[in-house]
Amino acid sequence: RIIHQLLPKIITNKNRVPLVFTPQTIGPFNRRLWKTIAKRLSKQSYKIFVRDNLSFNYCANELKLNNVIEVTDMAMRLPYETSFEHTTQHKLRIGINVSGLLYNGGYNQSNQFGLKSPYNETIRALIVLLKNSYDCEIHFVPHVISNSVEGDNIVCDQLKKEFPDVIYEGPFDGPIEAKSYIAKMDVFIGSRMHSTIAALSSGVPTIPLSYSRKFEGLFSSLEYNECINLKKLDSDRVVQIIKEKIDGLEELKVSTDNVRLEIQRKLHVYR
Repeated sequence: RIIHQLLPKIITNKNRVPLVFTPQTIGPFNRRLWKTIAKRLSKQSYKIFVRDNLSFNYCANELKLNNVIEVTDMAMRLPYETSFEHTTQHKLRIGINVSGLLYNGGYNQSNQFGLKSPYNETIRALIVLLKNSYDCEIHFVPHVISNSVEGDNIVCDQLKKEFPDVIYEGPFDGPIEAKSYIAKMDVFIGSRMHSTIAALSSGVPTIPLSYSRKFEGLFSSLEYNECINLKKLDSDRVVQIIKEKIDGLEELKVSTDNVRLEIQRKLHVYR
């Protein structure tokens, strides 16, 4: 994967074509070889945009770059359909993005990301808690569609058989359709970062379930401190915090509204 990422940049720089990194997470590089190559390529690049302050600090302090600019993730700008109306008449709509990758234990299927509790246990406990605590509709929302270990859709199919009253309409035809569906939720819980980006940028109060520093980096840069770290907290604590956040939904809505202004400011810098 790292060679696949490096090779196009090497070719571009060798041909003296200005290279611009679109907003992404950069680092950390745990091996000296990759860090050295990444540092050289980055210095040769015209501009590097990062989507979080952790990446910005890493580029500035560890890679010693002076061509880096902090903005935010471009998926924040993805359009979506708004032909629906939130009313007080419907049940609370709770969207859950279940990560197939985490559900299967990572690529090596052996808790690759070092989660405190088995992810499948956390998801089942969450569904049971939501069903018992709220008059709500629970919606499964797959975000990575694949027949491999990564497929959210495969896990959603399995969970639908176990929880038949949960709403699952199957995989979406594209990212805009997915974001439009997410935008209809009253609250969204997601383990795929771009599913939570879709929710937050469409104004839905969002609870990200984090397994990587890219979550905390991105959302803390927007002063949205609602991530729940699956590597630090066990299933019982994760589910308890989610309930507390849903019980305080009005406060979560205020945080969501505030962060949308910061998103627009950072997208303007990138434009």
